[in-house]
Amino acid sequence: MKTLLEAFHITLEKDMDTYDIFEKYNLIGLDFGDGEISASRIVWSHLEPMGLKTRALAFDRGISLFKSPNAYYISDKIIKLIMEVSTKDTNQEDGGARYYNFKYYPGSTEAKAFYIKDDGMPTKLKNEEVMAKGFACVIDRLFECNMILDRNKPTIVLVGRPSSPGWASSELVYSQVLKSKLPSKLPKDQAPIEVAIKAESTAALAREMDPGRGADRVRGNQIVVILDCGSSTFDITIVTPNGIPEGGEDSYQFGGNLLDANLLQYAMECFRKEYPEQVGRHGQKLDLRIKKESYYGLDGDAYDPQKYKIPLLNADGSSIIGKNGRPMSYNFDIDDDCMEHVVENPDKSESMKVNVVHIVGKTGKKEHKEVRQCDSWLDGCRYTYQSFYDRMNPFFNKKNENGMPVPDRVIMTGGVSVMPEVRKMAKEVFGIAPDAAKRPNYSVSEGLAYVLGNEILKMQYLKELEESLYEKLPSAKNLRGYAVQAGIEEDWTSFYEAVQAWAKEPEPRTLKDGFDSWSEKYFIRGYGCIRRGVKEWYEKEEIASIIQETLKEKFESIFPDFKSQFSYQWQDPPLDAMNEVTVTISYDYKYFFGSPSEKGLDVELDTPLTQERRKQMFTYFVSRKDGIREGGAYVYSKGLFGLGIGAARYDGLKKAYETQITEEVAEEIRNEVIQLFHEPLKDHVEMITPYFNMTSRK
Repeated sequence: MKTLLEAFHITLEKDMDTYDIFEKYNLIGLDFGDGEISASRIVWSHLEPMGLKTRALAFDRGISLFKSPNAYYISDKIIKLIMEVSTKDTNQEDGGARYYNFKYYPGSTEAKAFYIKDDGMPTKLKNEEVMAKGFACVIDRLFECNMILDRNKPTIVLVGRPSSPGWASSELVYSQVLKSKLPSKLPKDQAPIEVAIKAESTAALAREMDPGRGADRVRGNQIVVILDCGSSTFDITIVTPNGIPEGGEDSYQFGGNLLDANLLQYAMECFRKEYPEQVGRHGQKLDLRIKKESYYGLDGDAYDPQKYKIPLLNADGSSIIGKNGRPMSYNFDIDDDCMEHVVENPDKSESMKVNVVHIVGKTGKKEHKEVRQCDSWLDGCRYTYQSFYDRMNPFFNKKNENGMPVPDRVIMTGGVSVMPEVRKMAKEVFGIAPDAAKRPNYSVSEGLAYVLGNEILKMQYLKELEESLYEKLPSAKNLRGYAVQAGIEEDWTSFYEAVQAWAKEPEPRTLKDGFDSWSEKYFIRGYGCIRRGVKEWYEKEEIASIIQETLKEKFESIFPDFKSQFSYQWQDPPLDAMNEVTVTISYDYKYFFGSPSEKGLDVELDTPLTQERRKQMFTYFVSRKDGIREGGAYVYSKGLFGLGIGAARYDGLKKAYETQITEEVAEEIRNEVIQLFHEPLKDHVEMITPYFNMTSRK
């Protein structure tokens, strides 16, 4: 399994303390959405009760936080983020135009198509280029407006993407597209900026699981539905005590931008009814969107009517001047009646109908879609919620007063969630009143920052696990004993089989020639013992049980909400994969057969006598087993074979192995074994990722 950073080929500075990463890197979550943008950074503070803290980032130099529109002015000479409604942004004489952000699969037909402006005319930029240029512009703006971000520090930006299945396979390419135009106006010596991608629904979920949210956070034993209502997609997630089930994340191409399009359509229809002879300038979605959001208010409780002015123009495009000397315009009122028409379409107007697109998969660059036409925007909202409810309600283990299966909680995030109509629909479909997230426009960016912070903490968690095991596992001295004994057993078996085979050979005729053939053919001087010793150590010292218990203890101390749900079963690592250590035995034939006289070595023997002598020598070899293995034995065999073999003292294989497998070598072996545990331990940490977002660290 790969970590989030590994999946995007992001490496951190080596030998850096885990907590120092928060200080030495800019760690940013960025909601690079269709409608608005928001960004947050994640910091670590030992003064914070929960450690991790998200801090919102600004997109204006006044350091104020508001719903920043994600629109740009792009030309050959300039690219800038549009922070206010101004017609001059579209009237530049350098060939530029206003662009709104969007999300298309990189490499898809839509991504490769040329961008179409509000007036229906194409630009010279392909959609994929606009995404890349816009991203570079946004990153530059972040550094300009937030002094807390240090250009000399390396930066990691975690960007949100829709939760539909196809997007998951496009993440790496999407990150490369976004990076392709960096740096824009950034200094050439700007420290590296890395980009990773995460599903927006997962990010919104993570934000609500942050222990820093106190009593309102999502807890361990709850079944929770997260409705992330954005401009381009409605992303929906269910989380259970066992994490996110298969199919528990989904995304529908349906959102606030369809509502904005309807609002623009309705505004122009009303304008043409009042002034049929007027073509009128093509209204701008950005202008209307801001007016609409002012109508609802940041919390959805304002209902403050707004006026959107459409100027009256002469045939040459100049303003029509009224009797008072001022340009004339048509006032389009955004009020209760207007929004009812746009949201609910009570007249069943064809122009107010919407399509909901559900991406169910992807083959190569081809998306597999299901399209549903709905009579109104609100019907589209109902359809997206109902589709998910119908598939996920088997996971709901509670029922409301009407006997309807319901989750424990429904949490609404995203900018569109401020609309009372959307909240009412969520209650109707899911059977319980939803909880509205605070600052919903920052739901995704704060969640992304929180996920990124947890990726760093997972590194620390893994480090703590390995340090804990280093302390708990039997010592290197203990392992050394198994390795030495394994070497003795391996070598004695090899020697025994070699001498036995040699004893059955009839040639050559002298003992000297026989010893030479033994040395060349049978006496292999290097023998490996480590793998067998480690395996015996692992099994007899019950290492697997020690690791399993350590994982359980660590899990319960960090994630107290989930004590009863620890179910991970440790799998034995591939011990055969570790490096072998070869111990060289430097003894010659005298070590095994004694020391015959020089005269005896040259005595010629006939074949029967050669065979007899070798059988005797094999028997003699076996009789010296303890001395060869353990050493310390004195042996005297006067006149063996009539060759005058004298006394000999044996250091033995044990001393040979203890000399070469020192305590220092054993410590290296033990460290290598623990290193073999790294990948399965990392997999374990990756599997419990959702819990990092659900509970505090002790």
